[in-house]
Amino acid sequence: MRPAVLLIALFNFYVLCSQSVESNVKAQWFNKALVAKALGKTDSILFYLEKVEAIADSSTIPNKLPILIQLEKAKYARSKEDVKLFLNAIKKAEMLIIRDTARTLSDELYALQAQYYFHTKEYEKALAFLHQTEEYRKIHSPFKNWKTYRLMAAIYKAQGETAKAKEFSQKSETLAEIQATLKNISETEFAPALKTHEMTQIQLENALIHNQNTTIQAQKKQLKMALVFCGIIIALLIYFLLQRNKWNRILNEKNAIIEKNLKEKELLLQEIHHRVKNNLQLISSLLSLQSRNVDDKSATLALQEGQARVQSMALIHKNLYSDNASSGLEVKDYVIQLTQQLLQTYGLNPDKIDLQLDVDPISLDVSTLVPLALIINELITNSLKYAFDQHETGKIQLSLKPTHDNQLLLRIQDNGKGFDPLQNTDGFGTKLIQALAAKLDATVNYFNQNGTLVEILIHNYKLAE
Repeated sequence: MRPAVLLIALFNFYVLCSQSVESNVKAQWFNKALVAKALGKTDSILFYLEKVEAIADSSTIPNKLPILIQLEKAKYARSKEDVKLFLNAIKKAEMLIIRDTARTLSDELYALQAQYYFHTKEYEKALAFLHQTEEYRKIHSPFKNWKTYRLMAAIYKAQGETAKAKEFSQKSETLAEIQATLKNISETEFAPALKTHEMTQIQLENALIHNQNTTIQAQKKQLKMALVFCGIIIALLIYFLLQRNKWNRILNEKNAIIEKNLKEKELLLQEIHHRVKNNLQLISSLLSLQSRNVDDKSATLALQEGQARVQSMALIHKNLYSDNASSGLEVKDYVIQLTQQLLQTYGLNPDKIDLQLDVDPISLDVSTLVPLALIINELITNSLKYAFDQHETGKIQLSLKPTHDNQLLLRIQDNGKGFDPLQNTDGFGTKLIQALAAKLDATVNYFNQNGTLVEILIHNYKLAE
């Protein structure tokens, strides 16, 4: 059914219920205005509407016709971009609706007010009226909100809020598709009746003018149409509710499966960390046993260094297992444990070495933490072995902080003897640090600054999820 014909039919249903002679006369002129609108005779619309306004109505029965007249004038003014007439019409309609206790046409008024403020680029006012339109239509005519959302999308687009514009455009399209479905169902249901009553444009105009002679028959027909339409709406709502419950049930089942799989994955990762930790500790023990049976001091020292490296990695997996963490650790706690472990490995008195740690509270992924831990292990070990004499006290400072450009800066400094840049550049420890730094896309710099200062700027690191 064409929108203009449906509008006329719905209005006739109201007219047939009216008991006032004056209202019937006004209705005839209003019908002419609607017919002119349906036929595209825009110049005649305003003429007929003003004719209706000029007729006094003495009826005391509540009448929606004055409101409809102003709403149609506002729509006419909108199409002609007559801002003054547009504003005047919606103000009159607002005054009339305030007197109407039913407020049945409030959403049409709100929508027109929103369109006016959209035209005048007062977007916040337009959105306020659209929200009122949306709330009213959610209760009385939910699918009609496709027009509401379409205008909201246009406003958000004008404001440059593309995400919201896209969201409401999609809402509009969804509701428009539902309404189109309902329209197709309605047209299929009533196609035979429409074909038998199809008229030419002139016959339609004459029939609408004289339709008062068939009051009872028209009233029954409109009532039947309204009941069938309401039945379709109720059936669709029930269908959508049943479908939504079905979708929710399926979604809950899928979420339960995903949650179960995640728990199984976490348990598996914990078991892997536990086994890796045990294997590394076994290797550390083997290195410790081997070092006791070696008389060569350099070999013993190399075994101790290997044991320290293995222990630094085992400590990571131990903490991952203990903290039920799957992919990363808090760096500060780990560095404290690592440095204390190194003091024990080399049999040093903690009272003689002042370890000062300044580590920001960040959590790193295992892929970053393992090479970083080995680098820290090497640098602290070098300070403990070479910076101080056997009975000398010393201070080691370690800091790890993100930089302003999203990099990570590691600084380790001791107040020992310093280093000779011409010596020990080809040692295993130095090569290991360079290899690990390359893995982290890091740059390494050594300085003699009241001892040895090493700065490592890490460009590629990953935070724990």
